[in-house]
Amino acid sequence: MRAKLRYLHSTDIDDLENWTPGPDFGVSIQILVGPIDAEGEESFQVTVCSPRWFAEQMSETEIRSGHHVIFMLEYNYRRLLAFIEHAIHRTEAATWSELGAKLSWLGQWEFEEYRAQLES
Repeated sequence: MRAKLRYLHSTDIDDLENWTPGPDFGVSIQILVGPIDAEGEESFQVTVCSPRWFAEQMSETEIRSGHHVIFMLEYNYRRLLAFIEHAIHRTEAATWSELGAKLSWLGQWEFEEYRAQLES
């Protein structure tokens, strides 16, 4: 089974394609992904930010992982779109559930916690 990108959305930015932030930026983006040959979609939540913005969000003693974060030195919608599409295109699995789990490195899958509860 393979998937495709259906839509990128942000509740913070109306027009991601034409958004021109400063050099230190961070935005939450919802990646909507669905099967290539079927209806439906599921959501993956990711923070897209500059490394400096990420560092500024931390206190001096805090430790954070970059899980569900995409770092960009400067915001470029076309490059971001190409990166996400490539990540989705190269991912394949036997079932939709397995595919969602594989894509969860990219962003927090809306069913990630649900699946973890089923497995425990």
